[in-house]
Amino acid sequence: MNVAAFQKQETNYKDWNICLATNHLGPFILTNELLDLLKAGKPSRVVTVSAPSTTKINFDDINGNKSFLQDFWELLVLSKMMNIMFTYALARRLEGTSVTASVFHPGLVKSNLTKDMPKLLYYIFKTVSSAPDKPAKMLCSLAIERSMKLNEHS
Repeated sequence: MNVAAFQKQETNYKDWNICLATNHLGPFILTNELLDLLKAGKPSRVVTVSAPSTTKINFDDINGNKSFLQDFWELLVLSKMMNIMFTYALARRLEGTSVTASVFHPGLVKSNLTKDMPKLLYYIFKTVSSAPDKPAKMLCSLAIERSMKLNEHS
């Protein structure tokens, strides 16, 4: 993933900010397109990977055009808040369908996203982050193991 592309106000062919399109719109559209199949294959579950966020979403400027969101981290936490809000709304819409919607936060994971951080922050992050295989195993368990009982509001 090219963090530098996210750090600019780049847009895709539909004029959506690249970071928001990648982190939120893609999963949002995919999930909505699969809902009929998920309902037909019940019990099913949707697990959205996100991160904690307390960012307020400006619904009058959802794409950040007016405020010109420039900071990658600001865009990232905005997209994560969108993921969280979407998943909570989806869970409510799916009540009684035997399809659940949950949000999963993998914790701090080593990835290429941190390589452009200031050096001190990068080394701190690298020290406390886990290797990707541990959260990947947890995510797979949430998604496919029948022993994982997810309630309608998990």
